[in-house]
Amino acid sequence: TSGAAVPRYCTVPPDFGFTSADQVREAVRAQTKELTQSILGRDVQQAIASTGGSKADLVCQREVIKRAGKLLDAHWKAAIKSEKKLLAFSD
Repeated sequence: TSGAAVPRYCTVPPDFGFTSADQVREAVRAQTKELTQSILGRDVQQAIASTGGSKADLVCQREVIKRAGKLLDAHWKAAIKSEKKLLAFSD
């Protein structure tokens, strides 16, 4: 998230979780690294090198990461949709 979005959407930040755009940015960076390592192994560079430059293996690795990203996107969209329903219900 950008720091510019904070004043626009979080004029009064919630008293749980969120503290700053920097915290969100760092959490995304850390969790992206964790997910990549969960899929490819702790040594991501070694996992890439272990393909021996095989185009098929590299394409497979890339496709697995892309699909994991799409799955995360689907989870985020579902969470946002649920939040919007809750907000609409509370009005």
